[in-house]
Amino acid sequence: MVEWISSWGSPEFLAVATSFSYSITLITVRRAMTTGSPLMSIIVLNSLVSLAGLATAAMLGTLASTNMRALGWFALTGMAGHGTGSLIFFSAIERLGVSRATAVHASSPLWGVVFAVIILGEQPGIYVLLGTLGIVGGVFLLSWPGRGGGKAGRGEPVRRDYLLPLSSSVCYATVPVFAKLGLAEHEAPYLGFGVAFGSGLLLMLAARRMMPGGGVIRGNVQTIKALLVGLPFNIIAAFLMWTAFVAGMVSSVLPLSRMTPLWVILFSFLFLGKIERVVRKTVAAACLVVAGGVMITLFR
Repeated sequence: MVEWISSWGSPEFLAVATSFSYSITLITVRRAMTTGSPLMSIIVLNSLVSLAGLATAAMLGTLASTNMRALGWFALTGMAGHGTGSLIFFSAIERLGVSRATAVHASSPLWGVVFAVIILGEQPGIYVLLGTLGIVGGVFLLSWPGRGGGKAGRGEPVRRDYLLPLSSSVCYATVPVFAKLGLAEHEAPYLGFGVAFGSGLLLMLAARRMMPGGGVIRGNVQTIKALLVGLPFNIIAAFLMWTAFVAGMVSSVLPLSRMTPLWVILFSFLFLGKIERVVRKTVAAACLVVAGGVMITLFR
């Protein structure tokens, strides 16, 4: 199955396709969070994506032939990214809106390149540094207070609110690094994301009492319907991303997978007009973030 999905295109193409598919999930999550809590979204999405990965691994035989070292890396991937990172990110969406939260979250290539150099021994060039500056510039533009001095609540978000998606970006930057270490032990990408999403969910459930508001699980039929609409796209994104991890470099794959802001802004404008307002500054900042990521990829 890895060979079949790989035949669709290069790891870089799969990463771009991942960003498109995942952006649809984010839009449905935003809809779901009008009636449900972030933890509800995590439970529904992580559990079902995990089951999809584990079921695929069982059919392919990689579940029975794995080893504990690979499982350990895959579990660590989930605890760092799909667990902690997901919860922080969903909270950021609730505070900032899809467009802003996703654009700041897209700064993860900044940290991912650093981790890839230190841990995996990758050697990025000068254009990677220039692309990183583009990402940082976009984050700065998004963090600049709007009119009203950045009032919290229903007005403009305050600067500290941007720490949520920024922290999430650091968590998610470790995902490809830990995933690559796990795949080096056992090339089983679908087992990898099955374990990762599952371990992330277990961590969140274990720590729910430490979350703001006690980690309330709230939702109704409309919440579940919205999440189920986005679920297939989340599963597709997981298959594409972990297949790209097999052959791609972190410094190449990660930035392109973070092109999500452009798709999210487009979908937000089309479908979320009554929920959030996409302003020109948000569009400009998202473009700057994505331009930095593309520069990292094309001229590394």
